[in-house]
Amino acid sequence: MNAEAQATVSFQVANRAATHLGRKLYSTTPPALAELIANSYDAYARRCYVVLDNGQDHIVVADDGVGMDIAALNDRYAMVGREKEPEPAPEGFSPRDPMGRKGIGKLASFSLGDEYEVYTRTSPEDKWTHFRVLYSDFVTSDLKYDVEADECELPEYLSDFADFEHGFISVIRGLRRDRNKNTIESLKTQLSRRFYIKSASDGFELLLNGAPLDLSRNAYYGNLEHVTYVGFTREEISDLLGNDEKAELEELDASSAREGMAASVADLVDERGLRGWVGTVEKPKQLSAGGNSANIIVYINKKIADEDVLRDRPNATMAGQYIVGEFMADYLGSESEDPITSSRQGLDHSDLEVARLVDLIAGMRSVVIAKWDSSRATGAIDRLPAWASENESYRKWMDGLNPTQRKLHNGLLKTLSVKMDQEAQDDSETKALLNSFISVVESNAIFEMADTILDYAGKSQEELLVSVAGLLGKVSASEDLKQAAIVQERLKAIQTLEELMDDPSTVEKAFENHLAKNPWLINPYWNQSPRTQEEVKVVTQEFNRLYQGKDGDYRKTFIDICIYIAEEPYPIIVELKRNALTPYSRVSFNRIKDQVSDYRKAVIQGLPLGSSRPPQKKRDPCLLHLPRGHRLCRRRAWHSA
Repeated sequence: MNAEAQATVSFQVANRAATHLGRKLYSTTPPALAELIANSYDAYARRCYVVLDNGQDHIVVADDGVGMDIAALNDRYAMVGREKEPEPAPEGFSPRDPMGRKGIGKLASFSLGDEYEVYTRTSPEDKWTHFRVLYSDFVTSDLKYDVEADECELPEYLSDFADFEHGFISVIRGLRRDRNKNTIESLKTQLSRRFYIKSASDGFELLLNGAPLDLSRNAYYGNLEHVTYVGFTREEISDLLGNDEKAELEELDASSAREGMAASVADLVDERGLRGWVGTVEKPKQLSAGGNSANIIVYINKKIADEDVLRDRPNATMAGQYIVGEFMADYLGSESEDPITSSRQGLDHSDLEVARLVDLIAGMRSVVIAKWDSSRATGAIDRLPAWASENESYRKWMDGLNPTQRKLHNGLLKTLSVKMDQEAQDDSETKALLNSFISVVESNAIFEMADTILDYAGKSQEELLVSVAGLLGKVSASEDLKQAAIVQERLKAIQTLEELMDDPSTVEKAFENHLAKNPWLINPYWNQSPRTQEEVKVVTQEFNRLYQGKDGDYRKTFIDICIYIAEEPYPIIVELKRNALTPYSRVSFNRIKDQVSDYRKAVIQGLPLGSSRPPQKKRDPCLLHLPRGHRLCRRRAWHSA
């Protein structure tokens, strides 16, 4: 440090500014770090390093930018809240538009920790200028806060940056948030998302814990299905998104999209240089991974200015979960007095220029939603599992739908495809929904045809007979589809039962659950009653209780299977026995008789007080005995009795 240079850095700041402009503006780690990184970019750094290891008690943000001497620290760095002046471009650099505006980004350090140290120099001949800032002192100072500065070599833990000929290093201590592996992984995505920098052309590289981050693309680019864009040429948008022709790219047709959009495009896009796109991804989870979200982002001078520009215009349609977008509105950085809200959380929608931008983006979103609705409805069949989408009968049935039926069917399939995108669906659930859709469509067609028959005025007898024949054909086709679905479902159940029997590791509970779900496997004439699982559970709990035996003692009895069937008023109890001849599983007349008696005693004991015997209706609760030759016990494991 030269003799005439000052040895003090004097911050000029209003009381409590560190609280309001530091901690309260940046409530999470990514935006706070982004402010410090933006300062490195504004200082024409080629490299910016962020070190955030779990085992360390500090965070380091180091760059090889132009650095500052004592005079620059006092004249520019320490002046909080004053309009930031662009740094002159060093030799070999193209001018960079500053990301920061008010010179408050440095206070983001206080969002991360309770104190920070600075090491900076402007040439390799100089030592590093060092000073330390405490949050506790900063917040109690009024208008002026002086810190002592000294000259030094870099400490050993910063030796990786000792070869910087010039630069700026911030070390934040007294960290306020815990860190773990997930925190660091999320930061990779979050920091990349906060900048819009084509690294090669900008000559700027960001490294997190030594690993370079790609600031030229976001994680969801590879999952885009449709993109509507403005301000780009097709080659530019394709290059930006790294498009391999997977996504459908389409320039906005503003003249036909929405009233007033053409004027906005002419002004904001053609005259002011707005560029941007709105697109849809294949599945919503592709936007939630890594901290991304289904929002439309606005950048100003390559730094994020609003993470959700349409936050005041929520979209409740299914398509809203699939939409993402990015806009570069650099003109706002020079034409609006300050387009960012006082909370620094997004653009100020009361600003006229911002409001016009929001209107245009909302209009583009509407265009994309319409395209998504159309493509999802017409292409929903291809998103179904192969057993459905390649089913010849199903395809043939769809080919026979009229336009009204097809529209209804496509709308129902679109709902199913969204449900499948959000959560895993098993085949049985999907089949049930598809069968319901078919019934709805067929019922709709039947009602339409019935209306035409009832409206017989002016029709000949022959025309009426043709209409009736068509109606009966529709009813028959509907029943055929239902029967085909039932047969397919039952064949699958038989196959599952055979797999259970062939597997020596199958446990008894697996048989119990499968047979309870498909009682026709026990008796072909049985169909499961539409009773709720809760009703079956209540009955089972009632039977699985203590009852008084012959010896006066209380014993417990347990039910293997308890089912309601449509053909009987009472629940049916099924007992499973192992095929091995053990004392427990040996089946004899007396053993079956005793077990039937035990069940009946349990039933009687569970009746309301005052009842001495069960009501005599169609049948008492019974125990079904299937002989050894029954199909369930021929091949292996279980004797159904």
